[in-house]
Amino acid sequence: MRFLRVLMYFILLTCICWGILIFSGPKIINVATQRLFDDKIKLHRVKVNPNLAIEIARVELHGGSDQSVSSEIGIIKALKISWALSDRGPMLRVETGPVKLVNLMEAQASEIVLSPLEFAVLPQTIFDATFHETDIIKKSTVPSITVTGLLLPGFKQIKDVMVRAEQVRYHDFVSLRAKGLTGSIDLLNFSESFSTQKNEIYVVIDEIETIDKTFKIVSSELKILNDQDKKNAIIKLRQLSTQNGKLNEISSLLSMNNHQLEISSSGIFNDYSINHNGNFLGHLKNLGFNMVSKMKGFDGSSRFVSSTTISFDEIPKFSVNLDGSLDLDSWNSWHTCALVQCELQNFVANYSVVLSEGRFDGQSFCLFESCTFKNLRHKFISTNTDSFFLSLGGKKIFSPLALAAAYGWMTNGRPVANGHEINF
Repeated sequence: MRFLRVLMYFILLTCICWGILIFSGPKIINVATQRLFDDKIKLHRVKVNPNLAIEIARVELHGGSDQSVSSEIGIIKALKISWALSDRGPMLRVETGPVKLVNLMEAQASEIVLSPLEFAVLPQTIFDATFHETDIIKKSTVPSITVTGLLLPGFKQIKDVMVRAEQVRYHDFVSLRAKGLTGSIDLLNFSESFSTQKNEIYVVIDEIETIDKTFKIVSSELKILNDQDKKNAIIKLRQLSTQNGKLNEISSLLSMNNHQLEISSSGIFNDYSINHNGNFLGHLKNLGFNMVSKMKGFDGSSRFVSSTTISFDEIPKFSVNLDGSLDLDSWNSWHTCALVQCELQNFVANYSVVLSEGRFDGQSFCLFESCTFKNLRHKFISTNTDSFFLSLGGKKIFSPLALAAAYGWMTNGRPVANGHEINF
């Protein structure tokens, strides 16, 4: 009888607590959220179901260092939090309707599952999230993104993050389509800005091509060391296909230090044609190349400066050098301006082809302070025209017809010692 009485009291107490949670739960959740997050998270129309699932019609995320002036950084609609018991213990499931993070992403729906990790020395939680019909920074659309990882105690860090996306489409100055994308981050800290964190990012893209199929990469790997002081990236492309031909085994090292970007690349021109306005100029076949490039202008200044040197493995004492500078005041996006012919401000580009028998130098510039690509002025100088073109023909890169036409055009210029100068 005493056992039955204790059981009845226990059932009664459980029913009372259950009723309190259903009727007072929304108020408790709002007060707890206010105390924990101040005004950074606001909940609207909170409801607790009889199965103790929590439904929130709208969640507003606010940010800003000054709490009195808080700006909206995100919205989550139709949030539902439910729980269940699994073999590993209690499992938490979060489902949402449309999700919007300002200047980052929008998703039509998402699901997040949190479950305890078995046999862990420290309490860790398995994080498994899926986002549907996602639009990233208004430029990429992805039907489905899956994110997994391990949440550490305190829920401020997640390690071993894995991201998988299928059928990624990118729309900006060019339209790209990736068959699949897999990425990993060793450690992600939610309590500080991503740019100030030190972590390693690894990305593999199965296949990427332009929508019109004029450009295609069979497979690529990207490894980034994200550090506040110095950022490095290693890019490997197994094969790059364009309308002119193919390049194989391209490897690039990018290093950003003191707002200066340095790029070192190498690869093989497998079977590549050199064309200009539909005219065949030359052919590169099984030719290895090395490129070193340095760029300045990533510190918010209005001046961009670049220098590049290209050399070829099978052709000693032959190199191509390019350097230039440009004012960026009128350029909101360099790649967009390159396509729509924006005004160039104080633009100067120097280029040279160096051989042991001579060299060819050129310069393109604005005659006035500003101009477009079509209105550039050009100046070409050869130090020893006959020897230079004879040596260049021996490299078997350019078409004999193209070299003959270029030689005739150059010799029509003003003679300068053994060379010539031409302006147009």
